[in-house]
Amino acid sequence: MALLYACCRVAVVNTDVPMICISCSGYYHLQCVSASSRKDPTLRNGSDWTYPACLSKQPKTVKNDSTPVRMSARKQCDTESVNVTLRNKNSKNKSPTTPSVSVIEKSTDSSCDLRGFIRQEISELKRDLEFSFKNFINSELKIIKDEVQEIKMSIAFINNKYDEMKERF
Repeated sequence: MALLYACCRVAVVNTDVPMICISCSGYYHLQCVSASSRKDPTLRNGSDWTYPACLSKQPKTVKNDSTPVRMSARKQCDTESVNVTLRNKNSKNKSPTTPSVSVIEKSTDSSCDLRGFIRQEISELKRDLEFSFKNFINSELKIIKDEVQEIKMSIAFINNKYDEMKERF
């Protein structure tokens, strides 16, 4: 069975020098790959090469830049820690900046209040579940204890009857 090029599904001819993708190990024509690959003379010498479609499937590498990271949810909410940039503006435009900052402060305050409320509700729910679970287990254990006590009484009764029969005979 003849080998086929992965790009165009044409049989590989012995005179052709295929490019081999190091990711998928597929054979590719120089004519089928991108124009930038055809112009690169190092690719014709059998160096490491990755087909562009395989390259796009690989996970992206981490950039070494100073992109800010999102604030974690566990940090306490402070209006001082909110990342707000205040700029100097003309005296005409100075009054609108104050409401926008207050809106941001109000929204962060309300989000902190919401987080606190959610935490409180979750802790109350947890306490209620623990209480219900303990009551359920205690009621089931009481039933089991009562049944074990009845079994003990039955065994004691049978032992007494056995001792009486033993004395008679």
